[in-house]
Amino acid sequence: MISASDFQLHFDRFQRLITAESKGHPFTDFAEGKIAAWEGYKPTLRNAALAKLSLDAWSRETIGSGAICPSSGHLAQMVAQRRGDRASSGVDV
Repeated sequence: MISASDFQLHFDRFQRLITAESKGHPFTDFAEGKIAAWEGYKPTLRNAALAKLSLDAWSRETIGSGAICPSSGHLAQMVAQRRGDRASSGVDV
């Protein structure tokens, strides 16, 4: 766990960096500003990943059986495509 003073120290640094990057606009939340532009793709990507994994079709028998593995390759492709970084995923896109 991080102490309140350590958190404040790191948050203050983060705030300075974001404010400078955002032309004077400080961080207020993850839904607006520079952070939203950087991080806003995550909920959409998460929902798409869950759909690709067909989580609803999993059963106790499929977990650990290897049946889920083929879907995980699609997830790596999705992340790589979102990032524009084909090499980082370790799979061909």
